[in-house]
Amino acid sequence: NNRNRWQVLFASRIFHWTYDSPQNYSSRSDIISIDRLLIMKITFLVLVLLLSFVSNAQSEQLPSMFWNNYSQFNPAVSGMEYQHKGILTHRNEWPSLSTNRRTLFANYDGRIGRRHGVGLNLVSSSRQWGTQHQEVQANYSYHHVMNNSRRISIGISPSYHRSAVSEVWGPSVTKTNSLNFNTGIAYQGSTILAGVGVTQLFNIESSEGGGESNLKPNFFAHFRKRFQIGRKLDVYLDGFYHTVDGFHSAKLNARVVLYNKIMFGGGIGARDNFMAQIGWDIADRFRVAYAYDTTASALNNEISGGSHEFTLGYVMKYRSQRSTFINIGTPSF
Repeated sequence: NNRNRWQVLFASRIFHWTYDSPQNYSSRSDIISIDRLLIMKITFLVLVLLLSFVSNAQSEQLPSMFWNNYSQFNPAVSGMEYQHKGILTHRNEWPSLSTNRRTLFANYDGRIGRRHGVGLNLVSSSRQWGTQHQEVQANYSYHHVMNNSRRISIGISPSYHRSAVSEVWGPSVTKTNSLNFNTGIAYQGSTILAGVGVTQLFNIESSEGGGESNLKPNFFAHFRKRFQIGRKLDVYLDGFYHTVDGFHSAKLNARVVLYNKIMFGGGIGARDNFMAQIGWDIADRFRVAYAYDTTASALNNEISGGSHEFTLGYVMKYRSQRSTFINIGTPSF
């Protein structure tokens, strides 16, 4: 159709522009400038392609403490934050309603060498009236290292989806299985982490056992900014945006971290959502956190019961580089 023709023509022009020949440049400074310009062009190309896939999407499950699950929505983040990170999150939404939904997130990601990130994500959700969904993702990301504190990465993630729906009025069960892909791009600086990602990249409509299953693209954008206030206090500003099928949601959160261990914070979501969190990194290895969501609309917490989220995790941070001390062995020393 006309929309697809426009995407192909535009992407082809960007592709030609991205790989313009550098034969007219010879000096070292020109080559460095070309390398940086090429990175910017590739980044822009990936953003254009990601945005072109977003249409008629089906919503994914979203946690409140989304900064613990970035690799779930953007495979490019794999291996960026920690040498190893394993997070287990349980979310219980609207426990007082018959449509109560429980979701379990299991995420692992780590870095191999300086340039490669890997990860594995598992998601399992269910509702009281019989809907179940499971998803498995295997992440890979390649990191372009600019210097010791800055890097940009591109990631891809094949995924497997399985859904089951039980009819309320009978014992029949509809099951569907499908494969899909996720992709994304991310940037990390000394105090910032930002990226965009698309999950369920390809529009898949399938029917199995008399039912239908639609997997359509979801677009995500996220950022995190750290403000260091003294040696014992850090403030983090986290933002998260999600759009699907004309429905937009956003979350903005502020966290205070004391001694790089104790965390407490709060945030707001689109429309009528408010959040509060508390957490503790024990011995710089083990993470325990809890979040509570509340609503300010007519569907208040006396009816829905709010939402509860528990997180357990293991994190291994990157070791800081220390200067080597050499004992010369002289009397004056």
